[in-house]
Amino acid sequence: MGKVTGLGGVFFKCADPERMYAWYETHLGMKRDGGEFHFQWVDKDTGAAGTTVWALFKRDTNYFAPSDAPFMLNYRVDDLDGLLERLRAEGVSVDDRREEVPIPLFTGRGHLHPHLDSDAGHARRPPDLLGAHHGAS
Repeated sequence: MGKVTGLGGVFFKCADPERMYAWYETHLGMKRDGGEFHFQWVDKDTGAAGTTVWALFKRDTNYFAPSDAPFMLNYRVDDLDGLLERLRAEGVSVDDRREEVPIPLFTGRGHLHPHLDSDAGHARRPPDLLGAHHGAS
């Protein structure tokens, strides 16, 4: 009936994505493939190749809307329609917009995961999202 099987993407807002990408490449060895970084991995059960995207957006992006959260997580799911049906039945507000990608993703845009906008979530966010990460914002 649909469950999360892993992370499909991690997306952050920051003041200067190019400068932040350069910092991560220089200090952590994360080289971009196209516009973002891709973690490559192999599914432990099926042996199929997979990818988790890690990307930065300008702080004023509308891509995360209607959420104003400073980050967004995309989840891989085994049955997106089943999971969304169950969430709706449980009274969860679901954003019906979809992006078709080669792997099934469940996009948490704030209203699917209200805790992403909570004060506790903001308190735990890394300092680079506030423009104070090692002086590279």
